[in-house]
Amino acid sequence: MQYFFRIFVLVVAGISLFHNTPSEGQEEQIQKAWKGTLTDGTTISTAELSVMINEHKKWLYSSGTKGKQANFRGAKLSGADLSDVNLREAILREADLTGVNLSRAKLRKADMVKANLSGADLSQTDASEADMRVVKLNEAKLWKTNLSQVNLYVADLSGADLKEANLGKAKLIEANLNRADLKESDLRGTKLFEAVLSEADLRGAKLKGAKLLEADLSNADLRGTVLSEVNLSEADLSEADLSNADLNDCNLSGANLNRTNLRDTKIDHTTQISDKWKLVWEIINHGVEGKDLRKTDLSQACLRNIDLSKRDLNGVNLTGADLSGANLSEAHLSKADLSEAKLDNVNLSQANMRGASLIEADLKGADLSKANLSGADLSGADLSEADLVKTKLIEANLSEADLSEASIKRSYLIRANLSEANLSEADLTGVDLNRADLRNANLSGANMRKVRLVQANLRDTKIDNTTQISAKWRLVWDILNNGAEGKNLRNADLSDADLRYIDLSKRDLSGADLSGADLSEANLNAADLSKADLSKAKLIDVRLKDTIVSGVNVEESQYEAASSPHRNFLGGLRGLSTTWFAKEKQGGLLMLRAALKDAGLRNLEREATYALEYQKTKNLPWHKKWAKRFLFEWTSGYGLHYLRPLLILCALILFFSFVYLYPMFVYSKSGIYRIWPHSSVKDVKEKDEPERLIFDILPNNQIEKDFAFFLTAAGYALYFSFLSTFHIGYLNLDFGSWITRIQPHEYSLSATGNVRIFAGIQSLLGTYLLALWILTHFFRPF
Repeated sequence: MQYFFRIFVLVVAGISLFHNTPSEGQEEQIQKAWKGTLTDGTTISTAELSVMINEHKKWLYSSGTKGKQANFRGAKLSGADLSDVNLREAILREADLTGVNLSRAKLRKADMVKANLSGADLSQTDASEADMRVVKLNEAKLWKTNLSQVNLYVADLSGADLKEANLGKAKLIEANLNRADLKESDLRGTKLFEAVLSEADLRGAKLKGAKLLEADLSNADLRGTVLSEVNLSEADLSEADLSNADLNDCNLSGANLNRTNLRDTKIDHTTQISDKWKLVWEIINHGVEGKDLRKTDLSQACLRNIDLSKRDLNGVNLTGADLSGANLSEAHLSKADLSEAKLDNVNLSQANMRGASLIEADLKGADLSKANLSGADLSGADLSEADLVKTKLIEANLSEADLSEASIKRSYLIRANLSEANLSEADLTGVDLNRADLRNANLSGANMRKVRLVQANLRDTKIDNTTQISAKWRLVWDILNNGAEGKNLRNADLSDADLRYIDLSKRDLSGADLSGADLSEANLNAADLSKADLSKAKLIDVRLKDTIVSGVNVEESQYEAASSPHRNFLGGLRGLSTTWFAKEKQGGLLMLRAALKDAGLRNLEREATYALEYQKTKNLPWHKKWAKRFLFEWTSGYGLHYLRPLLILCALILFFSFVYLYPMFVYSKSGIYRIWPHSSVKDVKEKDEPERLIFDILPNNQIEKDFAFFLTAAGYALYFSFLSTFHIGYLNLDFGSWITRIQPHEYSLSATGNVRIFAGIQSLLGTYLLALWILTHFFRPF
């Protein structure tokens, strides 16, 4: 049974082979099916093509005496099988040879100018010394092809397979070898001036003596390649991989080495390379120990996975540099320029980057936890999936930055610019966004629990049902973007909100908390703000016509209103004296004071006056400022504390009484005397000569400085201080002489020496304080 089964399998296999193997007739039919066209329009078959090739052979072997040179100029031979043919010195100029099989063919010294060989197979073909100027060889197979001394000026070899090809001494000036595979190829002595070799694979290629002046080798793979004696001056090697390459005696003067991988590259004194790139090479291969890198130019350098932790890199230029995976933790990078730098997955934890420029930098997945980026410019940067936990971004520019899915927990973004930033799915738990600009920012799906948004700009911000945000800030966002129509704002918490330009006219905001809110240029005409809290609010150019403000707290608010509230609803205003305004912006407060005056609210009018004068005094030159404070602010509060001058007057009487007590205890030239008038009727106690207080008026047995002596002296000192205070002496307004009339004896007290000077000073101060009290209590001097 097994025997018959084996026979059956063999028979089936034979039948199958018979049907799949073309017969000689079928092969001939296939060959006859191919058609080509000569330049004159003549259609040729495979057989006719073979005849032309055979005639060309005769012409070659007879040195032109027999046969005929093959002339395929302008011919259309695409798809033809010309493998192993001898077309040496044939004319193939401008011929269409796309997809032609020329493997192992002989094309030495052939004229192939402007021929189209796209996708053709020239594996192991000998095309040495051929003229292939402006030829198209894109995606062609040129494995082990001999192209030595070939002229390939402006030829297109993009994507061509040139593995192990011989291009020795060939001319590839301005040729396009983009994405070409040149592994193990021979390019010794080849001229590649201005050739395009971007993304080409040159691993193991022999390049000794090659001339690559101004050649484009961007993104080329040159790993382990020997480049000694190669001229690469002015060449573009940006983003090329030169790791483990031998650059000894290589000319790299003026070469573009932007983001070029120089790790483990061999460089010695014979290598012609700029100081900048020599330093980059040293940093990559020998570290930064002992190097001062402050303000150094490392722009466009490839520094992937480098360790620069704790290094001083202040002011360094790293524009466009590739630092992917690098360790920059605790590094000092203040005012460094990292614009357009590649920093994905870099470790920048605890780095100091104050004022750094990171415009359009790639920081995807980077660790920036606890870093200081205050004042940094990160506009347009990619920070998606980055770790920004506890990061300082105070006043940082993050406009148009991508922060999607980033972790920004407990970070500081005070006054940061986040306009048009993408914060979707970001974790903003506990972030401080006080006064941040979030216009047009995308916050869909963001976690904003416990976020601080004091005066943050939420206009046109994208917030949806997936955004986790408190009810207070959702209400603020809703009012800003959808208006206040239909919303109950009585007793609403709108504290610290940025409500600039908002229209709340005729709205009921009674009892609302608007403390710390920015209401600049808001429309509050005819709104009810009774008992609302506006403490520390910004009221710049706010419209308050006919607004009800009775019982409103305006403590420490910036009051620069464009119009005045309704005068019938001003009662109970609180904290008016603590309001303030910017320089030359007192118009709003002046209007309010006038309204208070018309309403007969004298105490509130005094508060408004104090606020006005206090702010105006702050802007005076220092000498005038301190004079005004001493004379009016501290003494009467510009009329707000109109009883204060009398209290100060009483305190001065008490103070000077202690001054006058001293000469009564110490017998010296200065003293106070009791003087009796000569024309008065004298009693037993009265004398003709002046009596010094207190020594001349007490009996000898009482001169002892006992308690009775102290009380007598204190009484005279206080009495003299009282008389000195009211000794005006102007237009016979001498209150002191009127006071002496109530004494039991007619005498006057006079001082000598220093005591007289103090009495004069006290008289001046008393006169001023009395006048200030009268003016502030009964008039409006300010």
